[in-house]
Amino acid sequence: MYNNDIVTWNLQNFYFDKGVTYAFPETILSPGAFLIVAKNSASMQNTFNIPSQQWTEGSLDHQGEPIVLKDHLGFVIDSVYYHRELPWDTLANGHGPSLELCDPNSDNTDPANWRHALEFQTVNATGDSIWASPLAGCSYPPTANFTADNTVIHLHDYVTFTDESSSNTTTWEWIFDGGTPSTFSGQNPPPIKYNAFGLYDVTLRVSNIAGHNTLIKSNYIDVGWVGIPKAENPAGFSVYPNPSSGKFKVVLNGEKSCMIRILDPIGNIIMERSTRTENNYFDHSGLTPGIYIVQVTETETNRSSNQKLVIQ
Repeated sequence: MYNNDIVTWNLQNFYFDKGVTYAFPETILSPGAFLIVAKNSASMQNTFNIPSQQWTEGSLDHQGEPIVLKDHLGFVIDSVYYHRELPWDTLANGHGPSLELCDPNSDNTDPANWRHALEFQTVNATGDSIWASPLAGCSYPPTANFTADNTVIHLHDYVTFTDESSSNTTTWEWIFDGGTPSTFSGQNPPPIKYNAFGLYDVTLRVSNIAGHNTLIKSNYIDVGWVGIPKAENPAGFSVYPNPSSGKFKVVLNGEKSCMIRILDPIGNIIMERSTRTENNYFDHSGLTPGIYIVQVTETETNRSSNQKLVIQ
């Protein structure tokens, strides 16, 4: 039982009208608190090391049946009619997991809102594996997230990454495109060194018993000529890394309206992009290795500047 209210309840003289027989003594259930009523409190203590109240008589029917809770005036507080067959989760039918209603705000009469427990607890005295979450809620898949102390760095610099995934994460797998080391297992990777110019992805995959989640931050780490004055770009823009694998950055001298085009050796336009931003990222990893032209045309003056781009 779970108190999904914002006030404390006293369950004294509440009782189960169907399913099992039990009338509650004075029992205080605070908001967000759980309470267990079991067939055998000693078994619950021995198996899970948790306290419970013990119902007076009866058993929960393996075929399914209604469970009805009433207050001291006889009004129905809650009820559910569980079943052992579809559309109920059949993995909870004698295979070890209990049934869980994960969202207490959901309709507990809808079998779609119930699932088999994912939380492994123990193997009991008769050799049965048991999955359950007594006195706790359901387990949910984690959410991956991370930050870096710097995303625009010099060649051969280090980046420190900080995990900001949800607190229910149990495993972390990192991939650092272009970094050394290139992978790491664990929450806190060591500083990652980048030894080649380029724009690099960082991937974090997190998991727990309920599932997994993957976050890819594309072109997240920019390894280039940080801090070079714009006056050193006579064409009005710079391209790096150059040569590149197809991932490169076009940096304009200030924010201005421009058209950026990538041309093949005979002048065909491979792509074009209108921009007003200073930093422009491109990923053309599928381009055939060779020599291309990056052309930047200022919208206001229609003046164009070109630079050679080598794709390796």
